[in-house]
Amino acid sequence: MSARRRPPNDDANLPVVAEHAAATALVAPVEGTLLPRRAPARGFSSDDAAIHGYLLEFAERPNTQRAYAREVLRYARWLREIRGKALADATREDVVAYKGFAKSPPAHWRGRRGSHDGAPFVAGLTPTGLRQMVLILGGFYAYLQRAQHVEHNPFTVARERVPVDTSTLWRMRALKWNLVEQVIALLTEAAEALGDGPARHLVERERFAVAFLSNLGLRRGEFAQATSDDLHYEDDPADGQRYWYLRITGKGRKTRDVALNADAAAAWRRWQAYLARNGLSESRGRLLVAFSTSGALARRGCSDNTVYRIVQSAYARAAERLEANDPDAAARLLEATPHRLRHSFATATVDAGARLDIVQKQLGHASIQTTTRYTAVDKLTLAREMNRKKG
Repeated sequence: MSARRRPPNDDANLPVVAEHAAATALVAPVEGTLLPRRAPARGFSSDDAAIHGYLLEFAERPNTQRAYAREVLRYARWLREIRGKALADATREDVVAYKGFAKSPPAHWRGRRGSHDGAPFVAGLTPTGLRQMVLILGGFYAYLQRAQHVEHNPFTVARERVPVDTSTLWRMRALKWNLVEQVIALLTEAAEALGDGPARHLVERERFAVAFLSNLGLRRGEFAQATSDDLHYEDDPADGQRYWYLRITGKGRKTRDVALNADAAAAWRRWQAYLARNGLSESRGRLLVAFSTSGALARRGCSDNTVYRIVQSAYARAAERLEANDPDAAARLLEATPHRLRHSFATATVDAGARLDIVQKQLGHASIQTTTRYTAVDKLTLAREMNRKKG
């Protein structure tokens, strides 16, 4: 086995530390923002402190912390502003009311994804989103019970199960593979129409991000942390063919090797060649170079939020070019998130006939049941197969 290697960098962990600090700052309590509650014999001094203490439990898992912060903070705001209650005073009726509210929040509670206008919802929650919300808030109240900050958990009886066709739901979230390929082609065309310089730097980076994410099925946080040191290859002893892998650390700090297909490898080589041609280098060894808005190289790695903005910009750029001839595809891109590329990879790979256990390993799913969400069999195919003559 051989691999590209870079000299060790003493500052390699600084971006990660900074991201953890930023995530913690996002959830820091602000005195007086929540109603005070009766002082318990034990527990936290206020609801603010209770929320802060709970979210600090996830300081080593910033993506989880961010997701839990979103659910806890918007619930606490609703409970305070709409019901006029502290966390300890919530009842089952409040939970039912909040679920109805979260399904269809009013306009002034909705905002654009990624904006800083303080609106906690982008849209009403789907049945899957509601179940996730209940699980998170139920765990939050269980934590508060253990800390003796509240006496009861109003979410313990709220975990009803609603039947959902998960394969249909998850496949609907995926962008059609031909649309993904169209986005990459449009970005290629846009980049090659520009001379080398700051404007092209940004478009080339968008192209690399979309092509790499869609062909590997990575989470955006995994992509943000990937470095050239994580790339390595092995030669197949059967025929000598060389295969490239990227070693990443995913959810639960678990490490896995993902395989680069030909398109992912080509996207990486194009990106490396572009950087070299322009006298640029990977920032602290990260595969994804951080640029300023002017296109200048910034001497830091990208955060997962930066990856989010890069892909959203790529969608918007492609949508602008599609609007005249294919407005439906343009609209689909404008409402998509970077995670849709992961869904697209999974769906396209399963449809191509890959074994589920192989797809599970590439995606880093802890359970194969998660991977089966991307399978789908229509009723006609089901009937044909069940009526096929045996033997």
